[in-house]
Order: sequence, then structure tokens, then C-alpha cells
Amino acid sequence: MALGYGPNDAAGFRFFLILLVTYSLMAALVHSILTMRFIKPLEIDAPDRFSKARALKHVRVLTQEIDGRQVSSFFNALTAFFSPFCPN
Repeated sequence: MALGYGPNDAAGFRFFLILLVTYSLMAALVHSILTMRFIKPLEIDAPDRFSKARALKHVRVLTQEIDGRQVSSFFNALTAFFSPFCPN
């Protein structure tokens, strides 16, 4: 049958539904693991672990407290050379 349903289509449809439910449950599980809201960032005094507070403090020192931080004179020279060709 071209457009109708035959006797063997029930097993295929049941398999499709089981596959759909299994995929949906796995997707819900992965989504809940990836978006765990109960994980709390570590404080600045966390020993031997990555701390969000320490990282933010380090970034603040690098961006605000160190004046005149430059990559290198070579890249500054390249920037000065190509700056007339770049539109503002």
C-alpha cells in the first residue's frame, strides 16, 4: 500500500514512540544536569580550587590597576602601520 497503513506498521510506530520517549527523557536529564542551579561559585578563600571571586579580582587587577599594559612593540608598530587603511 502506498499511502495506507499495513499490519506491519504498528510495530514500527510503537518502536518510533519508544525511541521518541527515550530521547525525550535523555534530553531532559542532560538539560537538568547542564543547568544545575544549586551549584554555588566558590568564595575567594577557597583552598586549591578555582574560585570565581579570585578570578574576578585578578581580572580587575589586570584591567584597572596596571597602567600602560601593552602586548609588544612589534604589534604596536603593525597597528600604527595599518591604521590609516582601516575605516573608523
